[in-house]
Amino acid sequence: MIEKAMAQWWLLLAILGAFSASVSATVIVPEYNRSFHSLPALFGQPLPLEIPVTAYLQMINDWPLLCEDPDRTPDPNAVVTPDDGLPVALLVERGTCTFWEKGETASLWSPPVQYVIVYDNEEKPELVPMGSKVDSNMTLLFVTRQTGLGKKNFKP
Repeated sequence: MIEKAMAQWWLLLAILGAFSASVSATVIVPEYNRSFHSLPALFGQPLPLEIPVTAYLQMINDWPLLCEDPDRTPDPNAVVTPDDGLPVALLVERGTCTFWEKGETASLWSPPVQYVIVYDNEEKPELVPMGSKVDSNMTLLFVTRQTGLGKKNFKP
């Protein structure tokens, strides 16, 4: 069972526009009939095109930016492994380090972490394409600040 202290709810990631040059994804919270536009990273693992992905959303409350820190030892209990075997998506804020570093830091909890949802640190209407010259074993999605804060402050 996922601990109540962590942000938790189901994410259903569905791909839209799979055959166009600019792929986008939608994060859906079925229980509350809410959906949020997102933009997959230009690097890392792609989302599957044929089927939606379901994962638990979690945050590491005392490490919101998830940037590499040589003075910090990641707490193995900071991410709860779901009993049902579903993967975890970490919600992190943009800023301080590269998108790649956020993915690499998240990979310290892999498995169960397979997805990183980065929310903007500024209010902007458009989504930013996340790029890197180095590849990642994570799947990363970018969402607006409003979406990220809404998920961060979500209370079931």
